[in-house]
Amino acid sequence: ERRSRNFLRALAVVLALAAIVAVVLSGVAFNQRGVAQNNALLAGQSAATATVAQGQAQIEAATAVAAQSEAQYQAEQAATQAALAEESALEAELARLEAEKVSRLATSRELVAFAMAELEQPEDVSHSLALLLAREAVLTTLKMDSYVTGPAEMALRQAINTAPVVQIALKGHTRPLNSASWSPDGRYIVTASTDNTVKVWDAVSGKELHVLNDHTGPVTSANWSQDGSYIVTSSRDQTALIWNTETWEKEGLQLKHTSAIISASWNTDGSQIITANSDGTVSTWDSQTGNELLQIQVDPEDVYFATFSPDGDLLASAYDHILIIYDSHTGEEKHRLESQSGYVHSAQWNQDGNRMLATYRDNTVYIWNIETSEVITELQHSTPVLSADWSPDEGQIVSITVDGTVRIWDVNTGEEYRKMQANNSPLRSVEFSQDGKQILTAGDDGIARIWETDIIDQTHIFEHSAPALSACWHPAGTRMVSAAGWAAHI
Repeated sequence: ERRSRNFLRALAVVLALAAIVAVVLSGVAFNQRGVAQNNALLAGQSAATATVAQGQAQIEAATAVAAQSEAQYQAEQAATQAALAEESALEAELARLEAEKVSRLATSRELVAFAMAELEQPEDVSHSLALLLAREAVLTTLKMDSYVTGPAEMALRQAINTAPVVQIALKGHTRPLNSASWSPDGRYIVTASTDNTVKVWDAVSGKELHVLNDHTGPVTSANWSQDGSYIVTSSRDQTALIWNTETWEKEGLQLKHTSAIISASWNTDGSQIITANSDGTVSTWDSQTGNELLQIQVDPEDVYFATFSPDGDLLASAYDHILIIYDSHTGEEKHRLESQSGYVHSAQWNQDGNRMLATYRDNTVYIWNIETSEVITELQHSTPVLSADWSPDEGQIVSITVDGTVRIWDVNTGEEYRKMQANNSPLRSVEFSQDGKQILTAGDDGIARIWETDIIDQTHIFEHSAPALSACWHPAGTRMVSAAGWAAHI
């Protein structure tokens, strides 16, 4: 019994302790659950905060995209407005230009009407006013619009054809001339003579204005710079001289060679001069300093001519039957254009400088491709060809021979388009008019002739008392100057 009480007492203690432990464990569990719930709440709050932040970021990103889209839209609108404004300005400018063009056409027609009325006036036998009016009718559209109306051209032709031919002799030289040429503006004529002088003449009155007499030997050439500011002259006294056309004084430069200079001419921009020399060399010179830039030995004895290409990057010269193209900066030989036989009489670049028109004593004319050194077209004649010229559109060429024959050829087909006969004397020069409808020739018979390209006939004949060495058109195409014997004639 005593033992039973002790057992029950011990069991009660154990149960009490177990209850206490259970209570403690329950409290711990409850506390842990509270911590977990609190952690979960904190996590939910963090997640909610993150969601809000993400939503805010998305709102801000959407706002930025909207702002960018708005800015782009505004920029596009501004660009559209600017383009519309530019288009409107262009349309206004085109309308203004078209109005001016229409006005020029109306002015040209009025001038034609006045010119035709003047041609009916019997008291004006010279038709000088009609000629001036018709010329102005042509230039009114030609200068700005690059075309000539049919009535204006007809009026000018009629005024020219019905006007009496007036020749003015430019006399004053004491020995034969080597050349005569117009200034680029057509106001002056310069002549070079074997009497050691160069003379400048008024192109309207024929009055002698200036004598350039610093050479001590025959003057072989006189050529204007493209802008007309200077003249370069060459002489057998082994010099070339540059003259200022405002003061008509010699520049302080002397291009001095060691042999007679056959010819001197300018490059397009006037920065260089090229000379052909009787010792077989070609020289290029700086026109500002007078320094010799290059000297090329073309032939041991002689060269016939030397000329720059239109862009100035190449130069051409010839001896015997060989035409040679050089680099004008280095002197390097670029192309050698050889015919079968017969020496070169003349050579002329086309406007682009990629073709060369050359005439030969072996009765041929060659059109060379400069880049390939190949013959594009070969034109056969029955006698030696002395000279040739390109038509303004380069679709035709005209050639002249020692038997007085003038031939017009189609460049593309090589077919003879027209043949005209002056006489049996050699022709020395030939030149197309600016419109390509007339041809001017001069020859040993002392006659300069104007030919119509669409008829086999001469429209004007100008007789001289000596062989006509050369003839060239006035820049406006209404007059011509020829060199024959001791005088020039306009």
